[in-house]
Amino acid sequence: FLWEAYEYVMDGRPLVAIRTLTDFIDERGGIVAPRAYYLRSIAYFKAEKYNEALSDIKKAIADDPKNPLYYTTEAMIHMGVVELYQSWGQPYEARAEMFKAEVSCDNAIRYQKKYWPAYYWRAYEKFVRESPRKAHDDIETCMKYGGKDDICAINLYDQLEALKRNHHYGISPTPVQAIPWEFDSDFKGKF
Repeated sequence: FLWEAYEYVMDGRPLVAIRTLTDFIDERGGIVAPRAYYLRSIAYFKAEKYNEALSDIKKAIADDPKNPLYYTTEAMIHMGVVELYQSWGQPYEARAEMFKAEVSCDNAIRYQKKYWPAYYWRAYEKFVRESPRKAHDDIETCMKYGGKDDICAINLYDQLEALKRNHHYGISPTPVQAIPWEFDSDFKGKF
C-alpha cells in the first residue's frame, strides 16, 4: 500500500498520494509505521505544503528518532521554506530556516556518521547561506561516503569546485533545483 503512494509521489501526483496516505493513516487511528508519515511529508513537500510536511516528518522522527533519513528530509523541507522566504524578500526568516536545516543535518549525522545525504543537504544549506568553504568540506564528505553517483551532489560539487579554483567566495548562489530522491533508495521493499 505504501509503495502505491510512493509511486504517486514519484509520478508527480502528490495530492493523490496525500489523499491515499491520509485515508491509510486515518483508518488505523494514526497508529502506523513512521514511514507512512515520512512518505506523506514528501508528498506534502512536493505539493509545497511545507507546514504539513514539517508536521508529518516530526511525527516520523518522534516514532523513530534515530533514523537519519527523517532528519535529512526535515532539512530538505526547511530548505524548501528557505526558497519561499527568499522569493518573498524575507532574508531573516530564510536565514532562520537555514539554521534549522543545518541542525536537522547534524542530527542525522549524529545517528549515522557516514550518511551522505545529510552532508549533501548541509553543504547545500551552507552554499545558499554563502559559506562556500564550509559547503565544500561537506560536499567532499558527501562524495566520499556515497554521493558521487547522485546528480544533485555532483552538480553542487562542481559548482563549489569552480568557486574554489577561481578563489571566488563572494557568491550569490542559485539554488539547486533538483531534489535527490535517490537518498531514499532504502525505501523500496520495507513495508
